[in-house]
Amino acid sequence: MSGLFAVVNLGKYGQTYEIIEPDMYKEIMAKAKDFNKSKVVKAFYHSINRYLKPDFDINNCNKNNRRILIPMVRIPINVLNKEKQVIIRAGTYVNPLRKGLVFSKYIVFINANDPVQASLAKMLQSEATIIVVKGNMQRLFKKNITAYKANKRLINNFGLKCVPSVYTQKKYNFIINEYNPKKLIRKE
Repeated sequence: MSGLFAVVNLGKYGQTYEIIEPDMYKEIMAKAKDFNKSKVVKAFYHSINRYLKPDFDINNCNKNNRRILIPMVRIPINVLNKEKQVIIRAGTYVNPLRKGLVFSKYIVFINANDPVQASLAKMLQSEATIIVVKGNMQRLFKKNITAYKANKRLINNFGLKCVPSVYTQKKYNFIINEYNPKKLIRKE
């Protein structure tokens, strides 16, 4: 018999020993019996809870204000066309809104722990992207509000100073409306 997978019994040569390695199946089943599912689930939920509570040092706006942001992004490497010619040099600052980037919705930064800001998020959710910079995002999720967690880069690139702030794209700029949450409350 010849071939790649041919097996030939060569018999026994020298002293042989019983196999002493544990049975892998029995080992896995023993470990599975000792597996503490509740401990893993608890650790998972603890991790998720920590993730869903951003805590950036962004304060509530203390006055209503309007300002303009001209977004500029630094290009870290040369941008080449298909002929390998440099069309944008590394280190150049570019306004991404001039390159065709369009935000069709408002961008709203909030503190999820503030009931007034949570109400603002609920009111604007169909026409806005809600970004949480502080607070418990689960409170929003329980009210069926879709929200995203802010990160340092996003906060810096958008020049966020206080919350709530509503960003609206106008041509190649953002109009930023900052609101004092206390002035958003209707007096009845």
